[in-house]
Amino acid sequence: MSSDSYGIDQIDNAFVSKLALTFSNQTILLAISGGVDSCVLAHMLSEAKLSFALAHCNFHLRGTDSKLDQQFVEDLANEYNVPVFTKSFHIEGSVQTEARDIRYKWFYQLMKAHGFDHLFTAHQLNDSLETLFINIRRGTGIRGLSGIPSSNNWRYRPLSNVTKEAVLNYASLHNLRWREDRSNADLKYVRNTFRHKVVNHLFADKAFVSGYLKSKSILESQCQVLEDAIALFKEKYLRSFSDVEVFSIKHFVDTNGSRAILNQWLSQYSSGQLTDLIKLFTDSSIGKEVTVLSTKTRFIREREHILIVPIHQASTDRISPPIVLSSNSTHYALPLKSYFQMLSALDYIQFNKAIEVDMPSSFFPLKVRQGTSEDYVVVNSKRKKLFKYLRDMKFPLYLKDKVVLIENSNAEVVFILGIGSIFIPDKLNNNFKLKLCVN
Repeated sequence: MSSDSYGIDQIDNAFVSKLALTFSNQTILLAISGGVDSCVLAHMLSEAKLSFALAHCNFHLRGTDSKLDQQFVEDLANEYNVPVFTKSFHIEGSVQTEARDIRYKWFYQLMKAHGFDHLFTAHQLNDSLETLFINIRRGTGIRGLSGIPSSNNWRYRPLSNVTKEAVLNYASLHNLRWREDRSNADLKYVRNTFRHKVVNHLFADKAFVSGYLKSKSILESQCQVLEDAIALFKEKYLRSFSDVEVFSIKHFVDTNGSRAILNQWLSQYSSGQLTDLIKLFTDSSIGKEVTVLSTKTRFIREREHILIVPIHQASTDRISPPIVLSSNSTHYALPLKSYFQMLSALDYIQFNKAIEVDMPSSFFPLKVRQGTSEDYVVVNSKRKKLFKYLRDMKFPLYLKDKVVLIENSNAEVVFILGIGSIFIPDKLNNNFKLKLCVN
């Protein structure tokens, strides 16, 4: 659906017909608050005879009003004879940011669970201009100047080029009911300040509205060009591993063009911390990291890589409890696939599913376990702390507390998985090959 698909002055039969044609034979999940915008969109979907369901988040921020909003949405679903999903949430911290993140996560879960093709939200043109001003206030680039996009990935905004006035006219024409959120008049919220003191006045000028719509269309086209460039940039420098992404610093060529694309890509994570993120990528500050709370992401600087890790990341494979290897067999399987894949992603080793080690029979039984800060290794007849040895070997800092080792029957470290160092005196013999398979 292109950004200039629909007119802005009114929602007419042609508008609804095009909606029906574009999304025929597809299922839609409509995010609905109970306000006029989402109620108008629900009516349009019903008129277009599209297959849709309603999804309503109750954050319990407005007491009885929140309960009445939910009841209203449930009644509306009965009126249209469509499914409705409701869920209660309790949030802390930045209310608007956290609420947005929570509801989109839930919407995505609903889509996966019930097989919806698209998520519709009822953002309209006034919302987009409000967002533009909010983005400018924070500091933004071309993406922020385009306001709210008409679509991205699985999210569609059919009203994105329709004015609030047109939405209200449609609601009046069809005698629609909706709920008013009294907090929309509260000027303590930045969005409301822009809405009532700036945007509403600008939208009274039809020439401005027309010019803004043209500018929005142009900016969205330019954003698409930029998105394509970012996709190529990521393909060149970024590798994904489970829930961790690895950016190759050593292959990054820092030119004006590549720096501009890097800026735009990183701004998706945080515009407020963009300077810190750029510094992490362009300075050789090993071990430094930047945590972006708004996107719950950690950026960790390794020697030649940047790791992009969720704050609440699922742990890399860990050996707990320790695995005991008896001398009855020379083949063992270890659940360490992601550990070795990460070492390979960081260019520390070449991933191999089988490891062969010459091990004296007198060392058995062996124990495979996680390394700790209390461990030592013997190097050239001298004891050295394990973590210092790892640092000397330039072992990835991110994996230091996840390192896996083998100790002998005397609780001495004899092998570190992923490094290949074997701490066995030369005088020992009766060695045999111990084969470890990674799965």
